[in-house]
Amino acid sequence: MSSPVLAINGLTKVYKRVRALNALDLEVERGQVFGLLGPNGSGKSTTLGIVLGAINATAGNYSWFGEGTHHRLRRRVGAILESPSFYRYMSAEDNLRVVAEIKGAPVAQISKVLERTGLADRKSDPYKTYSLGMKQRLAIASALLADPGVLVLDEPTNGLDPQGIAEIRGLITELAQEGRTIILASHLLDEVQRVCTHFAVLRRGSKVFQGSVAELLQSKKRVELDAPDRGALQQALSEIDFAGKVSVGTEYLSVVLPEDKTAAELNAVLCGKGISLSHLNQRHESLEQRFLEILREEGK
Repeated sequence: MSSPVLAINGLTKVYKRVRALNALDLEVERGQVFGLLGPNGSGKSTTLGIVLGAINATAGNYSWFGEGTHHRLRRRVGAILESPSFYRYMSAEDNLRVVAEIKGAPVAQISKVLERTGLADRKSDPYKTYSLGMKQRLAIASALLADPGVLVLDEPTNGLDPQGIAEIRGLITELAQEGRTIILASHLLDEVQRVCTHFAVLRRGSKVFQGSVAELLQSKKRVELDAPDRGALQQALSEIDFAGKVSVGTEYLSVVLPEDKTAAELNAVLCGKGISLSHLNQRHESLEQRFLEILREEGK
């Protein structure tokens, strides 16, 4: 069995009286698009800063590729931690020449990463003429110069307009399809749902959930339903052992079903109890809804 791309064990960071990270355990497997989610101050950026060698941990450890933390291992990781600094009056191509010299990356890679990020046609234009979305693509291009197998992105769509967000989302998806492992921190839950395969939720420096996006969204099914006799419907639902919490809305009732039960099975049981439904619809919950549920459950 191959080692995780990134393994974090008991990672803790304390700033005077503030515990930014609290014994964090986390693993990211090869090929995953892994999202770090959490409210502001939850420890997302601190975690990325530590594993990229920009911040020292108070306690705990981490390992890249099962080989430790040596700086040569981080050369296999491309990263954007903060807004990158490029020279305003230099072209994208010339800016990347500077980055390539710093990183020791081959100059031949410059044209490849510009093409890969959709900037080839604007390679000679000054950086100051770029839109926010183009600037972010240039930052990703700089992270790709050494052709890393892993990309670490801290809030890659922060501050972008809808078009810029869509561009970066598409680029991340394409890079993942090439087999790269991508680790990103974001507070835009809809974007994480669209691009990530796995994610973890941090709260006050602690991990409160880790799992697959697809499995989480399938783990709870919410069904909307109604009947001419709503009182009888509510009574019947209370007698069904697999029917979870019933919520009463202005238009419909809604009930949570476990993963192994379907709306059709619920309908069949209700028919057996003499309930004829006038409405039945299975809703697909968003990652945002499940994220908020996780935080509520952990906050109790």
